Amino acid sequence: MKKFQNTLQLVKNFFDTENIEFWIEAGTALGVYRDKQILPWDHDIDIAIWYDSVPSEKKFEHFFSQKGYQVIFQKGFVYLDNIIQLKRKNCDNNEYIDIDIYLYKETDNTAVMRWINSPIGFLAKTKQSLLYGFNKFLNLKKENIIINKIFFKNFIFLSLFKLFLYIYIHTTYCYSHTFPKKYFKELTVLQIYGVSIKIPKDIESFLEFRYGKGWKIKDQNYNQKGSWKKAEARKKQLMNFIPMPDFRK
Repeated sequence: MKKFQNTLQLVKNFFDTENIEFWIEAGTALGVYRDKQILPWDHDIDIAIWYDSVPSEKKFEHFFSQKGYQVIFQKGFVYLDNIIQLKRKNCDNNEYIDIDIYLYKETDNTAVMRWINSPIGFLAKTKQSLLYGFNKFLNLKKENIIINKIFFKNFIFLSLFKLFLYIYIHTTYCYSHTFPKKYFKELTVLQIYGVSIKIPKDIESFLEFRYGKGWKIKDQNYNQKGSWKKAEARKKQLMNFIPMPDFRK
């Protein structure tokens, strides 16, 4: 479909210009390899890059805003940890589709991505409410004179939030996506919709690790049924298995 071709080419143009390697991930990789197309029911394209190679927000804004996208780093949080979303400002624009960019970090033998905004376990809802509450306050408009006077342009509150986040990460569990690093270090190129895109070289092993042994079976309700919860890549971990996220400037 034209919107898939346009979007893949747009993503490729951006990352090629920035000299950054990217690859297709998740449901996009599944559809492209298994069905030779992006899944018709997908509402976005899944891309992955290494966390350490993320271009600046200004570069994202400058490039993608021209095509009608809103750039959202980490769902609007003041830090960046695992995701960048590119959403069409006009949903009636059928020339393109939304884009999710997953950010993977390297450990000794693995590539990992933690869902830092989605705590699980004891007091998870309370911790999540505090996380979102702190962030909402920090995102209040800078021209709010009263807040700036009280908190010295949010410096005190930002320090308190960093302390909270440190405690939060060291006492809270979440699910992560954890893969053998080889899947994202050893890539191959394939053509889809006339666009050259990279994909894990050992793609069948990757898809089984990502989705389980039934990955070859088409299932539009895979996510709704919670089948993804059984995937080998999905691990419950204390959030401090990787360092604190970087704060956005």
